[in-house]
Amino acid sequence: IDNDLRDEWLLSCFPSISGGIKSTKIENLKKYLNIIRPVQWGGLQRVGGENDGGYVMAKPNPENNATAISLGVSSYSPWDLEMANMGYKVLQYDGSINKGPYNHPNITFYKKFVGTKDSDDTITLQTIIKQNNINPNAHNILQCDIENHEWDMLENIDLEMISSHFIQIIFEFHHCNPENHTKSQRRFCVLENINKYFTPIHVHFNNYGKIFYSKGLFLSDVFEVSYINNKLIESKEYKSGFCTI
Repeated sequence: IDNDLRDEWLLSCFPSISGGIKSTKIENLKKYLNIIRPVQWGGLQRVGGENDGGYVMAKPNPENNATAISLGVSSYSPWDLEMANMGYKVLQYDGSINKGPYNHPNITFYKKFVGTKDSDDTITLQTIIKQNNINPNAHNILQCDIENHEWDMLENIDLEMISSHFIQIIFEFHHCNPENHTKSQRRFCVLENINKYFTPIHVHFNNYGKIFYSKGLFLSDVFEVSYINNKLIESKEYKSGFCTI
């Protein structure tokens, strides 16, 4: 099929897709995809169910008093519950709700937003690690969905310290619009910095985000990335495409 006809057909099937991105913005789209391109990783599993709130990740290991930190909690947080049932100590942080959704001996809820400074309403990730005596030798996991505040947090954090305490990190990234060049450059700096310490092993585009399409490439402005610590990476064999399980 002719490329132009293919593009026209795809855009007619998905009218919400933004076509006709300018050449510079096409480069932004490509750069997003290259930075978050996952490597092959055996044994991926979905934790937290098939719907929103579940995440694809490497196999967890709750031994050695392992901790799972959940930043951004709602009335339905199935990942947190399943991790607690595995034996993880789950720490929930969210200032928008009054109490956690579950009464579980392995789950502790804190009514605080995660931010760039410590205050009555906010707490930094560095302080969370110190206050809870996170064992750096355990298979600790960080999961973060804080509705676009992840960028400020990541720009003001010591990722080397994070990599010394977490084997896996899972982020939902927001507002990754390739048509906004200035904001995209800021995003690229953060994502490239993460890649110095962690490697993507799974990417999932959220279907409620705005979808961009150009020349056979798709990108949602909201996507989830599951990372593994680089110290566990022996060689990088990249996936030919993104998959969701």
